[in-house]
Parts: sequence; C-alpha cells; structure tokens
Amino acid sequence: MNTIERNTDPFKGPPDGVSAVVKCAITVFDNPAEGNAEKTISGQTDMDCKILCSFDEGVISFSMQDAGLMLTVRMDELMAIMKAAADAAKEFEASLPQEYTDAELEARWKELQNIPLDEADCPSGLILAAPWWKYQEGTDYDDIVAFFDTLHSKGVEYLRGLSGR
Repeated sequence: MNTIERNTDPFKGPPDGVSAVVKCAITVFDNPAEGNAEKTISGQTDMDCKILCSFDEGVISFSMQDAGLMLTVRMDELMAIMKAAADAAKEFEASLPQEYTDAELEARWKELQNIPLDEADCPSGLILAAPWWKYQEGTDYDDIVAFFDTLHSKGVEYLRGLSGR
C-alpha cells in the first residue's frame, strides 16, 4: 500500500480528509448485441487511482484523472458490503472439509507438550529444539499455537486446559 496522506489544505478538501494513490484496474464493457442483455468485457487497463476519504463527509471517492472519471460511494454502504463479503468468506471457509478433527489436534497438542523448546529471539521467545510433526527445528512456538487456535473448534485456550502449557 502506498503512503496515506492527510489533507492539510482546507481549499483542497475536508480537514479530516485522507488520500492515497494506488493502482486500479479499469474495465471496459462492450454494448450488448440486439436482444442480448449481457454485456461482455472488451478490455482492461491498469492506471493510477487516487482514493480520497472523509469520515466527516461519510464518503470515499476513487479518482482516475487519466480516464476522466471519479466515483464516490457512501462509507456506510461500502462498509456494509465489505462486512457481507467477510461474512460470506467465513461461511465458505466453515463449509470446507476440516483437514484435522478436534480429536487429532488434541492428540498432537498432547505430543507437543513433550517436545523440547529452546529460548530464542522471536515473538514468543521459544522455538522448537527439534523437528516435530510438520514443523522444522527452530519454528516459533507462537506459529504452532496459532495453527492449533485456528483449526481446533474450541481454540487453543481449551487445549491449554487439557495440558496446562
């Protein structure tokens, strides 16, 4: 992501305005043939797009000056569709077959309690002292915990209750 800049000139936008120049894709559609309601994509091009946002105004604008276009969307509407997309992604992910059952993860968690750990300069301060299961020696303990927390239906706090570690 490019640098986000705050508006410092009241003549160029609202005082709470922010902006960033990003790459965007411009899609061009063909006009549908007679009797056909579906439009088809005739081409795409990348160009710079300036995103402008004002919380006070409640809008986000996408300016593509090279194409002579500017699109403005209300923030509440954009946030609602983003939340709907996040919810849909979570539902889809939950519908996928689980790679490991809770029972398998619980058995692996119990194994992990007997694997030696070394102190290290890493986020958790601990790394695997030896290879274990799908992890190499030197793997940060936090990465392993995050894996279990993501996949076990009750999370890592439940697993810690089983083992005390």
